[in-house]
Amino acid sequence: IYLGGAVAANKLDDYEEGTWTPQLNFGGSDNGVTYSFRLGLYTKIGDTVTIWGNCILTSKGSASGTVTISGLPFTPISGTGNHKFGTFAIAANMASMPQTNTWVMPHTNSQMYVRYQGSTTEGDLNNSNFTNTSNFGWTVTYKTS
Repeated sequence: IYLGGAVAANKLDDYEEGTWTPQLNFGGSDNGVTYSFRLGLYTKIGDTVTIWGNCILTSKGSASGTVTISGLPFTPISGTGNHKFGTFAIAANMASMPQTNTWVMPHTNSQMYVRYQGSTTEGDLNNSNFTNTSNFGWTVTYKTS
């Protein structure tokens, strides 16, 4: 398909849609984490990927530490200027949320970190922010190679 004229620069040669399975980890472990629902969707156009995800827990398991979400459909690239921040959009039944701003950040290790910025601090969410019935979702756009 050519958009805006039949020249090479206007050729759309890579479009893909699909699903992926998000995996919640605490301190790198998913020990005992179970779900009543989880779904990941993606759209990839060229080297730009937009993902959506939603997880509803039935147990957060026994692991502790920083939360990451693994299973990304494409590995994010590193480097400055790479848009790779997204919105942590749904946050129901959480134990606590250190608000002002919460976002997801894909990393080149194929995981997403869930970060926050409060009025005076910044950091990662961890197992103490979640309950056995947490419902959380996100959307993010990032670059891949």
